[in-house]
Amino acid sequence: MKSNIKKNVTYLSYTGMNESLAESQVIPYINLISKFSEVHLISYEKVVLTNIEKKNISSKFKSHKIKWSSKKYHKSPRMLATIYDVFSMIFLLILDRQKNNMHYIHCRSYVTCFAAFCYSFLFSRVRYIFDMRAFWPDEMVSGKTLKKTSFVYSILKKIEKILISYSYSTIVLTDAARKYLLSKSEFNHKKIFTIPTCVDHVKFDERNLKSDLIISNNIVIGTFGTINSGWFMMKEFANFLSLFKTINPKTIFRIVTQDNPEQLLSQFSSFGINKDDVEIYSASSNKMPEEIVKFDIVIMFFVSNFSKLGSAPTRFGEALASGIPCVVNSGVGDLDKIVYENKVGVVTHEFTDLAMKKSCNEIISLLRDKSARNRCRDVSKKYFSFEVANNYYEDLYG
Repeated sequence: MKSNIKKNVTYLSYTGMNESLAESQVIPYINLISKFSEVHLISYEKVVLTNIEKKNISSKFKSHKIKWSSKKYHKSPRMLATIYDVFSMIFLLILDRQKNNMHYIHCRSYVTCFAAFCYSFLFSRVRYIFDMRAFWPDEMVSGKTLKKTSFVYSILKKIEKILISYSYSTIVLTDAARKYLLSKSEFNHKKIFTIPTCVDHVKFDERNLKSDLIISNNIVIGTFGTINSGWFMMKEFANFLSLFKTINPKTIFRIVTQDNPEQLLSQFSSFGINKDDVEIYSASSNKMPEEIVKFDIVIMFFVSNFSKLGSAPTRFGEALASGIPCVVNSGVGDLDKIVYENKVGVVTHEFTDLAMKKSCNEIISLLRDKSARNRCRDVSKKYFSFEVANNYYEDLYG
């Protein structure tokens, strides 16, 4: 049932609109929210935007109900810079306040949500939505930029608990993260939605896709996206490729990434893969649909721990949208559940040679299934279409 309460929505993003992430994971969502309310997007830009860049970004907004304000992101000294930006956000929220309206604040990530939390104590008729994405403090621990035993980690986890507790609703990327939060007595009464990193299926036009999977000796296997980040399991990935090639000697290894090719080749060499056997190159986001479809199999091995409970890699939805089956490891968000239940790839539960050889044979068998490619596309639309996000936003803002 639609609410009769007048409302205005401020969308706070600490991600700049000129960043590639914004094009796929911020702007499309703002376009959706604008269906239900006027939206004021406030973003913090890491570089000074030219008028041409601003005009280009503004052209991606599909509604006249979207207003955009770009502010400077302050980087250093880190703690003081972040505090300054938080105060800036609070001030801007006060300016954005309309006395007779319910003020919704959509907070993308922790820093923006902390600002909204502080603001909510100053005025009534404020509802903030904590779009937490993933468990940020734990991701920093996994990325080795923060120690779990540190005072800072302890404080951040307490802040995380407070932000969820006082939020009007909280958005997570995976059902696994949602179930975890709802299992906690302090959160089991909260409105928690799962909205994954969605895929623009229009970009992955079927005219650019193979009609079905055709098994041949020249199987193209590999991955795309950032892999030299500490999250991607390089050694296990290299070992899987090596084992796959013992089964199919004419296998082609391919990686499409913005990472430094020389660094990657050096790492692969240390894991026993000949650099001449691997194709490594970059591609723009607009070219990715036609690059992804060149794969027959995509491998995604990510570090599996608590921080990845809330992880929904965009590349997974994009691979499926391209009709490409995936080999994934268990314990990363909903990946293993989606793959296993829908038969759109193979789940590796352990990284022994025996287990991975079994996965190699299973994925080769899947390539012979002529319905697999269409099944991958259907599953991508089921879980990762913007229609999924639209339905939840209608509940929130409609």
